Parts: sequence; structure tokens; C-alpha cells
Amino acid sequence: MYQPLFALFPKAPQPANNPTATTSQYFAAASLVQRDDNGVYRLDYFFSPANILAVRYIRARPYETSPALLPANPRFCFDHGDAINFTHTHSSVHWTENTRFAVNKVNMDRHDALLSDPTFPNMTFGWNSAGSKLLHWWGNYLTFQEAVAFVHGKQTIQFGGIVERNRAYEFQIAPMSILYSSLAQFQNNTPSSFQVQLHTLPAGEPPFTHNSYQIGEYFQDDIRLTKSLTVNLGLRYDIFTVPDEIKNRIFNRGIDPSHPQLGPGFGPIINTYFNPDYTQIQPRIGLAYNLFGNGHTVLRGGFGKLSMGHTLYQAVTEDYQLGSSLPFAYSMNQAQTQASGLRYPWNASGYVQELTALQAAGVISSNIPVQEAIALHYPDQYSLQWMFGMEQTLPWAMALEVDYNGNRGLHENFSETLNQPNRTTGVAPIPTFGKVALVTVDDRSKYAGLQVNLRKRALSENPTDGPF
Repeated sequence: MYQPLFALFPKAPQPANNPTATTSQYFAAASLVQRDDNGVYRLDYFFSPANILAVRYIRARPYETSPALLPANPRFCFDHGDAINFTHTHSSVHWTENTRFAVNKVNMDRHDALLSDPTFPNMTFGWNSAGSKLLHWWGNYLTFQEAVAFVHGKQTIQFGGIVERNRAYEFQIAPMSILYSSLAQFQNNTPSSFQVQLHTLPAGEPPFTHNSYQIGEYFQDDIRLTKSLTVNLGLRYDIFTVPDEIKNRIFNRGIDPSHPQLGPGFGPIINTYFNPDYTQIQPRIGLAYNLFGNGHTVLRGGFGKLSMGHTLYQAVTEDYQLGSSLPFAYSMNQAQTQASGLRYPWNASGYVQELTALQAAGVISSNIPVQEAIALHYPDQYSLQWMFGMEQTLPWAMALEVDYNGNRGLHENFSETLNQPNRTTGVAPIPTFGKVALVTVDDRSKYAGLQVNLRKRALSENPTDGPF
């Protein structure tokens, strides 16, 4: 029964010195093909010394074919990137204005050849058929930015803003997964676990398309308070909107009122990823102080908050599906697998019909977990950054710079699996509900670093640096 699958594997030779060996090694050579096709085109036009237009176009068409253990399953990766940027700079004696408009398109594709066969499984029993995958990550950015700098006496004032639209098309599928836990199960073709998997989008279903926006503005004032002290004060505010999907195929789960202690992922279906965050006010402060007024010892310090929105591929790639009870994949335990009667071979082209039939027969529930739940309280991630440093001139045309840098990352993504069976009893908190994959912002990070840099100015050669 497994002959079609085994026929895909290369035949390993029997060891010459051990004709009864049950294991052997296989060595083979195959070609890795990589090709780049990149170009950069540039145009600078001077309307006048105070009006300059700069245009940049970047084109990228990388391609790769990599071999696999199964000769019939090579991997193809091909990208398609185009970026065009228009920047206009207008300046006068006291101020400079910079206007930028850009379009950036990136399409990334990965295709394993055997995924075209809907009967090819990711089979595991002491060995693995390695499976395959199809990825389509397509998207583009439309960006408009405005920045103005104005010099007035001892002050340099800067302000501006950004409006950016992020559009992402995302689709990924993998083959069915079949697991055998014992030799008897493998010989009798009675799997202990079977994951049915979507193979292709049903007719009339467009690719999943998301839109999100960034709207931000900032103000900064650099003030020379005294001959020896300069202070930088700034404030930025950004809004990163919650992604939407063109057909509202968003299926998340909140908190179950009957079991609030379990947290998100167990409640009713909600058609949103998470709640918007309007709290990203980002102050910045910096200073430079000429300690003795002679320019030989300078102290520098600064603090700032920097925010960023959740990227589409970071947060929402697994939270959409075909319907509230139609995820891209469903993994059955041993009892469900036996009741379903599914075994190798199985044709994944009938995934939607098969899953609907299993629900109608009561083998699996129609009230199933979503592919990946996201906590509704999902504020934007940000980092708190600070530094303190000193620069000291030394004899023999040398300068020593010592800087301490610290960074504290907050509201970073954290993934966990809930509703797992108790190790002692084998019973899950909600036995009639499956495992829940949940994404929260409960992770955080720390960084601290000390940088020492010794520079010497050479009289007739290039300067020498000695960073540590």
C-alpha cells in the first residue's frame, strides 16, 4: 500500500561488508541553482540649487532551486521586488523641506514540487517523508513622508509626519500529516494521528488580503542653552491600525464567560484580530555637555521610546481561515482518527467536503479552536532605549570614547499552546475542545552594552580606529 510513497525515495546500496544490514547510508550529488537579477536606476535633477528632485528605482528578481532527499521534490524560491522612490528637497537660508513618496512591492514565493500531488503526505514513523510546502507572501507599501527643519538662533526645530499603507497577500499550505506510533500501526495502516489539510483554495475564494496603516507625526527642538550645553527634546506619536481583510475572513476567539480563568482563545468567534492601540506617545531627550569648556571632555546622554506596529506576517498569518469551523488544517487524535477511518492514501483535494462530513458525523466538533487565537489586548510593541557616554581627547592626536547603551523591549510576541492534557490524568481542562494556539504580548527583552573606541588621527594617512 505504501509503494507509491516508497518509490519516491532513492535506493540506498546494501553495505558490501554486511549483506544482512538493515540500515545503510546514502550519498548523492545534486545542483543548487541560484540566480540574481538586480538593478538600481538613479536620476537626480537640479531645478535650482535650492530645489532638487531625486528618483530611485530598485529591481530584484532572485531565483533559487535547491535539491531534496526525494529527487521529485526540489524546492523553488523566486522573488519579485520593485521599489521606486521620489524625494524632493527645497531649502533656503534658515529652513529645509523634504518630501518623499515611495512604492515598494515585494512578492516572495516558495514551492516544493511534490505539493502539486494532493496524495503526497508528511508521513512519520521513525523516518519522515519530509513533506512539502507552498508559500505566497506578496505585498506592497505606499509611503508619504514630510520633514521640515528650521534654524532660528540657538534652536533647530524639526517636525514632520508619515502616512503609510501596508497591503499584504498571504497564503501557505502544507500536505496532510500522518503519524504511526508503533510497527503494528504502520503495518496495518491505522494511524495514531491524522491531520487533514487544505490543498488549494476553493473556487471563487480570492487570496487573503490585508490592509493596515501607519499615521505618525513628530516634533523635535535642539536648543543650545549655554556655550557648553546642548539639549535635544522631541515627541513622536504613531497610530498603527488593526489589519482588516478584504472579505472579513478573520476568525479569532475571545474569553469564554463560563471559563474566564482560561483566558483568550476559548470564547465565541470574533471577526477582529485585536483592539486598536492609541497609546504610543514616544518622548525623546538627549544632551551634550562640554565639561570643562575647552572641548577636550564631552559628556553625552539620551533616552527615548520607539514604537512599531505588529507586522502582518508576525501576528495574523494563522488567524484567518475559510469559515468559523473551516480552518486550513485540523489535527485529529487517535480516537478521532480511528472513528474517521482516514488512512494513507488520502486525497487532500476533498478537504472541505471531508471536514464538513466529519463534523456532520460527530467525529469532530464544529465548535473547534481557530488556527491561532490572538489576545484582544495586543498593544503595539516598543522599546525604551538609553545611553550615556564620554569622549576625551588624549595626547598624540588620540581620542577615547566610552559609551553605555541599554535597551528594554516590551510587549513582544509570545506564543503558547493551551488546553493540553494533564500529564497525570491525560484529560484536558476542556475535554471537548482542542488545543488552543494563543499569541499574546507577554514577552520582553533586555540588552546592555559597553562600547570603547580609541581613535588616532594620522598626519599623512587615514585615521586609525580601535573599537571594542
